[in-house]
Amino acid sequence: MKILKTTLILLSLSLSFVCCTNPKSSLAEEADLQILTTVPVLDIDFVPQKYVAYKSEKALKIDGELSENEWGNIEWTNEFEDLQGYKGPKPLFPTKVKMQWDDSYFYFAAELIEPHIWATLKNHDDIVLNNNDFEIFLDPDGDTHEYCEIEMNAFTTIWDLMLTKPYRDKPRVIDSWHIYGIKKAVKIYGTLNDFSDVDDKWTLEIAIPWEVLEELSSHPGAPVNGEQWRVNFLRVNHQVDFSSGEYKRKDNPETNKPFGCYNWIWVASGKGCHAPEVWGFVQFSDKKAGSDAFVEDRNDEVKWALRQVYYRQRAFMEEYGQYAEKSAQLKLSDIQLEGITFNPEISLMNGRWEAKQKAYNNKTAYIRWDGKVWLE
Repeated sequence: MKILKTTLILLSLSLSFVCCTNPKSSLAEEADLQILTTVPVLDIDFVPQKYVAYKSEKALKIDGELSENEWGNIEWTNEFEDLQGYKGPKPLFPTKVKMQWDDSYFYFAAELIEPHIWATLKNHDDIVLNNNDFEIFLDPDGDTHEYCEIEMNAFTTIWDLMLTKPYRDKPRVIDSWHIYGIKKAVKIYGTLNDFSDVDDKWTLEIAIPWEVLEELSSHPGAPVNGEQWRVNFLRVNHQVDFSSGEYKRKDNPETNKPFGCYNWIWVASGKGCHAPEVWGFVQFSDKKAGSDAFVEDRNDEVKWALRQVYYRQRAFMEEYGQYAEKSAQLKLSDIQLEGITFNPEISLMNGRWEAKQKAYNNKTAYIRWDGKVWLE
């Protein structure tokens, strides 16, 4: 994927809008528009990870043990990094993931190096992130809306929920959404909740049935060969205190509240974990493991270019209290697409906006005020 960068440009203009009827004065009309002063930039470059998930020839046994005959020929992802990317500290302990699929399930395997493996929460939909946990984020159709989050601790306690859109866009968070039929297991290389020894790691397996994901996907059933989803993973890790004889989160003596947790992620963006537009790409393949190549979709470049319109419209609203009605107001000249002129058409409607842009392969790409992006 071509990497598109936004650059910080400072410009101070204080101009009022003038209604002109002379067609020859279009340049003057443009000059009278309010212009975004500061272009928002990503904290780190947008370079999403890409992974090919291969179809298993048989159903996997979910026991938490990543056996050689089931997982041996499947590649690991890169090791997780800090949520802040290269600007954050290197994670204390390595984490990595493998993926497979068949006609019934999406399979995940993870390895979490951990010297003290502990868990306290045992009830479904407990706030699992208050323990050390492993988290999966899935956006099957890649529109950044209607995606799910699954969290699991070393007891295999699950917290599953669905979000209608990211938190920044004021979603409906559906905590009652459940992954019925999920299979899950953990294998402890050490002893759970025993602070008298030093553990090695815990490994896990999770199998998510396709039927549960149909309401988030563009079609029912399993993916087709070559289909791509947006996926991310997060590991939450807490400082622990076992001076009382049991594990608990360590308190900050200055606040008498637990220290904040570490967050280690597969694809970092600097925008937290709820920014689906920067998650990794997972391509489903029915070929022999290791034999397929990831196929770039050039329209992902167009979607990312339109994402800059979304970021800048939010900044424009913050600066002027309204959305821009013309792309010229958003300083988009730094965004380039090969073979296509990037000049999105913006429509305003009832205090909201939508932008559309010519895309590749005779498609048109759209994005709107709440961040949803799609192709037609």
